[in-house]
Amino acid sequence: MAKIIEFSERKKAHKPLDLNSLLKMAVDLKAELTKTREDYTVPDFKKLISANISGILLKNHMVDVDFFLCGLHIADLLAELVTNIPETWFAVDYALLGHKLGNPNITLQGAKICFLICSVFKKRADVRAMTLSGYKELGAGLYYHFYLQTDKIIGYHMAKQFNPMANITMECMHTL
Repeated sequence: MAKIIEFSERKKAHKPLDLNSLLKMAVDLKAELTKTREDYTVPDFKKLISANISGILLKNHMVDVDFFLCGLHIADLLAELVTNIPETWFAVDYALLGHKLGNPNITLQGAKICFLICSVFKKRADVRAMTLSGYKELGAGLYYHFYLQTDKIIGYHMAKQFNPMANITMECMHTL
């Protein structure tokens, strides 16, 4: 097995992630999809999304910690959207305000808006003079900036896997 060489000076403060437990959770969630869709309530929406994303990841042999963590983050994001509609869909506004105030939560909100536009609400990309690829770049950049501000590993993984996870989320929404 190869030795991992750390090039950054940033210390890793988080615990190592256990791929086995994430994989078991994905398989368990996938098994829950056997419930009929009529049996689900709004609180189960997050579980339904997690299960569907996990199933797509398993089907595509994308068995890695970063994909499963991103899937859980996306399920949270979509479940949050059910009850909390964003104040604005203009991601650039969040990026500018987050930078100006140095507030990682605003930066994260901008990243989430970009992700939603790239995965669920693609027509929103036409509202401003930005292309879908521009939203993908901005979203990945905002997630990475959030990671640098907070050292929360989900920011790193979402930045790294932004495009594939946007495609998986789009597939997830089409198969619900």
